[in-house]
Amino acid sequence: MNKPVLCVILIAFLMSSCSHAFKESLRKTAEDDIPFTSVQSNIDRDTGAVFIWGGVIVNAVISDTINYLEIVQTPLNKYGKIINPEYSEGRFVLYSPAGFGRDEYHEGRLISVLGFLIRGVDSSVDGQPYTYPVMEAIEIRLWGDMEGNIPHASFPSQLSRMFPWNISEPR
Repeated sequence: MNKPVLCVILIAFLMSSCSHAFKESLRKTAEDDIPFTSVQSNIDRDTGAVFIWGGVIVNAVISDTINYLEIVQTPLNKYGKIINPEYSEGRFVLYSPAGFGRDEYHEGRLISVLGFLIRGVDSSVDGQPYTYPVMEAIEIRLWGDMEGNIPHASFPSQLSRMFPWNISEPR
């Protein structure tokens, strides 16, 4: 391969590695100055706001009628990519009216999502009461699998008991 072609390929690769995970037009609508813990502690204040969150999928409930992911939140870099999958400020639930593919969305998969906060759901994590922020996906970016231990998921697999309503409807 000659040098000019190699240089073009290298430049293209470097430019693509610095691109953001989400479209700029959507990113402009997202709140980027509100920490995850602040949203989690005051869900009613932030309901309807758009956020960019990411993390590790610890539970996927995918059926013909119910499509939810429980995600352990992790920090993202300025490009919307996972920085440190070992650090978390909490958990959230991701809902998608379009559904999730069983092969792509599984425990241990790293994910970034741009979506809007639709409600909070009271449940528990490791036997302790916990309010999950529930986000409806607008745009999703999947990354590779996480190696090592996956955090224990306590989110119930029978979500129809927990979500007997249409979760996309406001409270």
